[in-house]
Amino acid sequence: MTQARNVTILSPNKVFGDYIGNVLPELGEEPIYELSFTDIAEIQLEGVIGFEPDKAPLETHDESWAKRVRFKSTLNFMRQLDRFIGRLPELVFEPTDYTFGRFTAPADMIRSRFAAYSKYPVKRRLQMIADDINDRFETDNFMDDEVPRARTILKGLNAMLKVKSTLALYRAFYQELGVPKMFVMAGKKMLEWSDVYPFLYLHAAYEGLKASEVIRHLVVDEMQDYTPVQYAVLNLLFPCQKTILGDFGQLINPNHEHTLGDLRQLYGDAQFVELCKSYRSTCEIIRFAKRIQEVASLEPVERHGEEPVLLECRDRTEEIDLIGGMIKAFEASGHASLGIIAKTNRDARALYDSLKQKHEIHLLSPESGSFSSGVSVTSIQMSKGLEFDQVIVADADSETYTTGYDRSLLYIACTRAMHKLALLYTGEQTKLL
Repeated sequence: MTQARNVTILSPNKVFGDYIGNVLPELGEEPIYELSFTDIAEIQLEGVIGFEPDKAPLETHDESWAKRVRFKSTLNFMRQLDRFIGRLPELVFEPTDYTFGRFTAPADMIRSRFAAYSKYPVKRRLQMIADDINDRFETDNFMDDEVPRARTILKGLNAMLKVKSTLALYRAFYQELGVPKMFVMAGKKMLEWSDVYPFLYLHAAYEGLKASEVIRHLVVDEMQDYTPVQYAVLNLLFPCQKTILGDFGQLINPNHEHTLGDLRQLYGDAQFVELCKSYRSTCEIIRFAKRIQEVASLEPVERHGEEPVLLECRDRTEEIDLIGGMIKAFEASGHASLGIIAKTNRDARALYDSLKQKHEIHLLSPESGSFSSGVSVTSIQMSKGLEFDQVIVADADSETYTTGYDRSLLYIACTRAMHKLALLYTGEQTKLL
């Protein structure tokens, strides 16, 4: 039977990981190890290359950057990488005769061994060929001559490489595709986040990755937020059973263009189960959320509570005062958690700054490492996967929530509430309701 310590959940951020780490023991489950895509990248790229954190997609108004992210988010992009990797032997290695004294390993022999070890990364193949050549020389050494060590032979084989690093190979990939502008370094020896997992995928073929043999079951939550190439790297690193959870109706990154159909192609033999019951929110909250985004199959458990409220404010000052009153009411309610949810991380920071002088509150941001009960101010991005007894959605006006993509965001915010939901706005309320 699988031990709990061998089960790992891949979470979108440290706050969610901490939240799950606290919830599961409360449910009687053993602690589960938590890991993020950033953690994986840091482990695999240590000493290789650095990378910048992912940018907040709702706050980054750089169309060139967004275009690069979209380009690398598709299944077709991963297939292009696969085709490039399939041509690595001709792209990176040009064997010649290896000679040491009277001993020679002909180029044809080296080429043959290189092909025979095709399931291994390029650099690992060369190590294995060096061992083969050393064994051959030792066998043929009838005259007790000096025979080169395997590491000496390896130096000679490495000299036959036409490409010396994964970075050079990764840059060549975009050159070959005819889209060199799709690869832009974030800084000296620093990758953009959208390049991290494509780079790792290529690095696995060229130098190899450190695969896990300890984890027996990997749970991936918020599956819609990760790209096909990220899943491809996970498959290489964790050759174990996987449970993948999510809802493509709650896609948080507008620059990700992959679909559930793409994941079905990646995991063709997987069993896909649609979860139709909402165990978080009351019937009233789910009914309200369906006004925003219809999810026909989603039904709440039979649990009732207050109807959600939509409150108009004259101006920002009145909105802040109203939120302050709701905080005081929450503190007297006996509930454990109140989430005040803004659209973006920047909006959440501004709201937090307006409230923190008068109220005991927490800010949940990408830099946060833990989840606390009480009052939390956060963004929709950071609230994903979390739940609160009560939720206040700030700025539910027609300027803040207007597009089809905003519809998904507002739906996410509202469905974080378990028992009580309020939406506040100034000016004109959002037309998405």
